[in-house]
Amino acid sequence: MPVIPLAELDQIKSIFADGLKQPVKLDFFTQKPLTMLVPGREECQFCTDTQALLEDLARMSTLLRLTVHERGADKTLDARLGIERVPATVIRGVLNRPVTFYGIPINYLFSPLIEALLLISQNKAPLPARAAKSLKRLHQPVRVRVFVSPDSEFCGPMMTAAFAFAVESKQVRAEIIEVAEFPRLAERYGVQQVPFTVIDDRAAFPGLVEPDVFADQIVKTATSRTLTAAPRGESSPLPRADQPQRENVRPSGLIIPGR
Repeated sequence: MPVIPLAELDQIKSIFADGLKQPVKLDFFTQKPLTMLVPGREECQFCTDTQALLEDLARMSTLLRLTVHERGADKTLDARLGIERVPATVIRGVLNRPVTFYGIPINYLFSPLIEALLLISQNKAPLPARAAKSLKRLHQPVRVRVFVSPDSEFCGPMMTAAFAFAVESKQVRAEIIEVAEFPRLAERYGVQQVPFTVIDDRAAFPGLVEPDVFADQIVKTATSRTLTAAPRGESSPLPRADQPQRENVRPSGLIIPGR
């Protein structure tokens, strides 16, 4: 039974029919729940829901090819794709420039996921000329992590921009991290609001910024020994620890692009 409402699946199928041009690989990494507690291991709360959502999407087009992996079953593959946690979704087109989403892409994060599938399938990034020009100055790999929340309207554009940069430049490795599912990682980087962007563990800035500003910051971080003041944009504060967390997620009420 689909987890995405049937009416929305029809809309998505139409979007894919118009927008998907070349095959897209989706490698989904999950882990099986354990019957006993293992010290140091965090259980994957939303692996099942995320897999079901991706299976729904893959059924909408023959150009989407979903493969499900158990994390740790093939350590060589894990290392090659840089898988560090689950649930993880790696998206690749014919250019084989992987982008990764850690977590479940619902609410404000669902539309950017659909947009990512389209732009990776089309092998082109609709970037401002200044941003595309800036990325041409990159001559070494850069890891761009964007911490996001499905409840923040400011996160989607940063997610889309990061994925577009990875399509535009083979040097950019984009990772999107749903902050509530990985609180230890968020704490390590001092994330207090979203979106929150970390570049090569050398620079970080909060908030939504324009793609050209985002691209400039990536290039400056990668090419400069000394870093200038980071930009700041609109953002959403993280929920307080005493606020209720979602316990059982079903991706209803998804935000469909262009509808």
